[in-house]
Amino acid sequence: MRFIKKILWGMAFLAPGFLCSSVWADLSQKAEPATSSVMVLLRTTTLNAIARALYPGSATDREAYRAAIAQANPETFSGAKSLGSVPLAAGQQLLLPAGLSVPSKIATTVVVHARGGSKVPFDSTQLGALAKEAARRGIKTCLQKVDQVSALSGNGGVVGVMFFNASQDQDRKLFSTSVELADGEQSSYASTTYAPTVDEGCGALHEAVTWHPEICANLVVRSFSQAKVIGMLMKNIQVLDAGSGTTVFLMSAGKGCVSIRKAVY
Repeated sequence: MRFIKKILWGMAFLAPGFLCSSVWADLSQKAEPATSSVMVLLRTTTLNAIARALYPGSATDREAYRAAIAQANPETFSGAKSLGSVPLAAGQQLLLPAGLSVPSKIATTVVVHARGGSKVPFDSTQLGALAKEAARRGIKTCLQKVDQVSALSGNGGVVGVMFFNASQDQDRKLFSTSVELADGEQSSYASTTYAPTVDEGCGALHEAVTWHPEICANLVVRSFSQAKVIGMLMKNIQVLDAGSGTTVFLMSAGKGCVSIRKAVY
């Protein structure tokens, strides 16, 4: 069955906790205007670029995707001669029709849940999308740290993100993000915990987990050649010092290798 016909997606937020659900949607039917998520663009792009990255082998799927996004965002695409060529600015928000694919293969957007199909009321500062979402949740002290970690850890690509924060007094308590960062067909899981400090600063602990389709010995040579080999954590996990306060753990998994990057910011 064609990918565009049946797409699995899910990300719903229920305060004060989260509920992840899976919903199958048939996009062969006319897209409905109801929405459940919003894409926040992290860099300038077009629908053509997004659709090509999502469906490189199917012009039909690309056309269906562009039409569905345009129908859900008439204020952006109404009257356009070419939907795919409309310039989309960094920071712009696009509503996703219910059941449409969350873009997990491209490096232009971050997906954040929007209640009731409305756009997230982000502020007008120059903060990145993740920091703006943190601000919307009542967090103030750690916003610059969220931007810093996002930039250093490569979260400028396409991510699916979930926030975990207190329901009250959010700015004085720790909070955490869980992120899936897509890079082509491969995804990494990243978890960052932020905590305000007594001097009105903010600390962060970041971990990123990635499975690589090669043995750990080859990965060390190819991807971590500049890192210093520390030794074994105990028996099966190798430890590398990658510099700048970053430690990398490598562990064999099946025919590949799992890397865990850990850093304090």
